[in-house]
Amino acid sequence: MNVNDYFKKIYTVAFRLTGDEKQASDISHNAIGNVFLGELSEKVQPQLFKKTAGEVIKLFALEYINDDKVFKYPSRLELYDEPFQYTLMSLEPIMRISIVWRDILGFEIDEISDKNYSRQMLYKELNGARYQIKTQLKNTLR
Repeated sequence: MNVNDYFKKIYTVAFRLTGDEKQASDISHNAIGNVFLGELSEKVQPQLFKKTAGEVIKLFALEYINDDKVFKYPSRLELYDEPFQYTLMSLEPIMRISIVWRDILGFEIDEISDKNYSRQMLYKELNGARYQIKTQLKNTLR
């Protein structure tokens, strides 16, 4: 992928998690800086995208999981403009991480499991997120 697509995709991952343009910009900027310390060429390898997306997940988790931050949920009007993002924002942060990593990006859950988040726990959260999204979108889009 070219470097502009790389930046856009990393920002999109961060936005899907945070739902906020400023926070997504900050997290994506930090993730790219943490992963890539050299000069970016015009072509970006898929492994670099995956590594940077993993860093976005890590930064989001550090900031939002087990923290008392209050999420700004989109207004009711925004629900009709972007029902999927609205539904994502209603999920707990760990559920959001699981669904973005596995179902949106298509990566394996095992790649983000660690001592704090076991494979079993992440799959449980993923299944809960899928159910919640399905239920909310079904009710919203009627």
